[in-house]
Amino acid sequence: MLDFANIFDDVVDSHEVGMRKPNRAIYELTLHRLGVEAHRAAFLDDAQSNVDAASAVGIHGIWVDIDPTHAVQRVRQLANL
Repeated sequence: MLDFANIFDDVVDSHEVGMRKPNRAIYELTLHRLGVEAHRAAFLDDAQSNVDAASAVGIHGIWVDIDPTHAVQRVRQLANL
């Protein structure tokens, strides 16, 4: 498992802060802790509901498709370019 604390400036652990995605407050807390305005932040997740919640706060939400079938299909599409 990755040690996220060594990769990112801050890690917001839902257990520690007592809130979970897609609760709007966890995104706002993260922005506050980082001192970043929402429009300057990006959020990546494999759950569309979490991406939508981040977007509702003003964060650039990016859905990540982790289905390996889709990844293989995408690579095949790119190979045909």
